[in-house]
Amino acid sequence: MTITKHSLKILRYIYHRKSVSYSKLNMKFDGINKILDSLVRSHYVVQIGGSTNEYGEPVPFREDTLFKLDELGIAEVESKQWFNLQFVLLQIVLPIVIAIITTLITIFLTTLLSPSL
Repeated sequence: MTITKHSLKILRYIYHRKSVSYSKLNMKFDGINKILDSLVRSHYVVQIGGSTNEYGEPVPFREDTLFKLDELGIAEVESKQWFNLQFVLLQIVLPIVIAIITTLITIFLTTLLSPSL
């Protein structure tokens, strides 16, 4: 299945909310039934409670049906993110803060322990 911009918006919406009911998706997006069906069949989205019945037939979506992302859907959304706050905090901000604190401790200890002239 090819992920279009519209289906990527749906995946991002579910990604940020962890699980979303069909009624909320239906209010937010147009033509959700066909797109959601193809996302479930392609294993991007998981229908909580199963997407097929005991006979292997697809279960129709009801208003209270919940959806969450499958591993493939999570990977698709995360591959399209250009800004990751966790990366910025852990790889850029945290080392700078540690360097500043270390420098301040070093300056404080050198002035405290150095002999007075």
